[in-house]
Amino acid sequence: MRFSLVQLCLLVLSASVVLAHETTAQELLDLPFSIKIDNENLKKSIRTIEKVTDARFSYRKGVLNSDKKITLDVRDEKLSTILTRVFENTNIDFEVLGQQIILVKAPKKSQAPPQY
Repeated sequence: MRFSLVQLCLLVLSASVVLAHETTAQELLDLPFSIKIDNENLKKSIRTIEKVTDARFSYRKGVLNSDKKITLDVRDEKLSTILTRVFENTNIDFEVLGQQIILVKAPKKSQAPPQY
């Protein structure tokens, strides 16, 4: 039995479609990335991370109002570790929802002692 070039191409294309796997945001958080951010504000830092990692971020207006400047140079670090370092000393947390990383304001910690 002889295969023509067209049949072979169709076979390869079909196999690649069957084997295609969509990455969830949670899996993306566990993948290693290398990234360099040099004295950028939070919004620009998020855009840089999106370009390097293909992650998609969502946040409400006002969440990234911090004047904090980010400088970061990491090699083969998990995205979750990178985000933890970026949002260190801010009131911003991140959550995974489907295929997006949602940025939210961190809840304020209560100063009141526990009640019994």
